[in-house]
Amino acid sequence: MAFNLFKKQPKVGGEIKYYNLTEWWLNELSQEERDIIRNSYKPLMSTKLIDEGDISYSSASVVSFLGTLSSWFKDKEHFPIGKKIYLKGEKYLTNDTNILDKHFFYLNGIRLFYANRNNDPMALDKAVLCCQNQIAISNEAKREFLKEYNEDSLPSHTGYKQLAIIYEKEKHFADALKLTEQALAEGWNTDDCISRIEKLKKKI
Repeated sequence: MAFNLFKKQPKVGGEIKYYNLTEWWLNELSQEERDIIRNSYKPLMSTKLIDEGDISYSSASVVSFLGTLSSWFKDKEHFPIGKKIYLKGEKYLTNDTNILDKHFFYLNGIRLFYANRNNDPMALDKAVLCCQNQIAISNEAKREFLKEYNEDSLPSHTGYKQLAIIYEKEKHFADALKLTEQALAEGWNTDDCISRIEKLKKKI
């Protein structure tokens, strides 16, 4: 009696194939995790599942794609999936990665890990690290924002804001104040920074 010793791998297409993530998709995620991702990830203007169809072009980098994908799994139940996706995205970060892609990737990391700080013993530390990484490239991101969007003002900077909140909760008021003043000097979070600085000075 002959046996097929080689299990046939399922056909993989869509974003997973486009970004060369097939091996990760099949070998590092369980069938249940893949099904959850398929059923949960529903971007606008898309009628295909994440691993279906043929994609010939996307303006988003693999870092941008995985950062965005991880943001769909911030809830407590699906956090382990979001964490896996985010950590996979980190492997693609290099010195040549687009600065704004890095900025938004760290933004998704801050939101993902801070939301689950009570569910995972390492999540708060990871959220802090994402804040620090986003702050470390803030000047480069500032230049790119102003050039890319041709505006005179900057958006909110989650890294500065969230880390200041964490320091304040830990009663490190001087550190929170220094960080907030730095954000204001760079032009981020202007309205929020002014009110936070006043509050922190009173606490100090």
